[in-house]
Amino acid sequence: MLDLLSAYVGFADWAAFVERHTQKEGTASPPTRRSRPWMWGLLLLGIAGLSIWLGIRLGSAEGGGVYRICVEDAIRGTLIEPGPIEVTILYEDQSPVRVVDADGGCLELTLPQEQITLVVSAPYYRPDTITRRWQ
Repeated sequence: MLDLLSAYVGFADWAAFVERHTQKEGTASPPTRRSRPWMWGLLLLGIAGLSIWLGIRLGSAEGGGVYRICVEDAIRGTLIEPGPIEVTILYEDQSPVRVVDADGGCLELTLPQEQITLVVSAPYYRPDTITRRWQ
């Protein structure tokens, strides 16, 4: 029966069919995907952009900046000098921070937030609350 089937396919007998199909044929390797260098470049560019954006965003949220605040007498137009200036910084959802300047006149503060509320008090002057938005 196998001889008839092999003759139908074009072989002399079953042995010729088996001999032909037992020889190893070169097996084709699965197709490999070609690496796309432009995709890697685009990915690296995106990661670099995200890193820079996060660095700027987090840096501005944490650092804020150093600001020089000078307190003047509104009537005389001169710096307040008779005694120390006490500044209480009121942070949102945090405890207040007291800063005392013994020299009087100007203070340098590092403020981490864009909007800040300060309570300024000095001897012989009424305490004043100041709200500023730093840019």
